Amino acid sequence: MLAAVREAGEAWRQDMGFSGTIVVSQLRTIANDLLRATGVPRDEARRLVRRAAAGHP
Repeated sequence: MLAAVREAGEAWRQDMGFSGTIVVSQLRTIANDLLRATGVPRDEARRLVRRAAAGHP
């Protein structure tokens, strides 16, 4: 999931337009929800998704 967020973050940085921005935002929300569903604490899930979107491993 985090790899998908990384890829979406890269695409977003290439200026995908408004619709693309919405899709990336939704993907980040889904990633956060999935991490939370697997037991990752809220703050950690947010941190992981933010780092992935920024292109960090």
